[in-house]
Amino acid sequence: MNEATPGRHLSAADILGATMPAPVPVAVPEWGGTVYVRAMTGYERDAFELAMLGPNGQADKRNFRGRLAAACLCDVNGAPLFKPGDAERLGALHAAALSRVFDVAAELNGFTAADAASLEKKS
Repeated sequence: MNEATPGRHLSAADILGATMPAPVPVAVPEWGGTVYVRAMTGYERDAFELAMLGPNGQADKRNFRGRLAAACLCDVNGAPLFKPGDAERLGALHAAALSRVFDVAAELNGFTAADAASLEKKS
């Protein structure tokens, strides 16, 4: 990601030329090594939030950690490792390991307690 200089006003070209941050390595001793976690694009974040809504239009937070891990685990170059359908299998893994990935993915993608509350209000 391009570093902004304090007080510098960005142009449209500056904004549209910004790059995605590099994937972040996360040590997961429970899995025996290091994984990479990536930031989502705006489109991906919107699709993720829509997928979190159940058929009744209310937030379905079941396996939130597994779903976010499936969306954000990647190789060293940022290519996704999993498909959304893999979230259930990820959710069945060691909770501490999944939480390590979840915490980094949530931070990289701006998920906060307020975001969770916002998902609930979309019902």
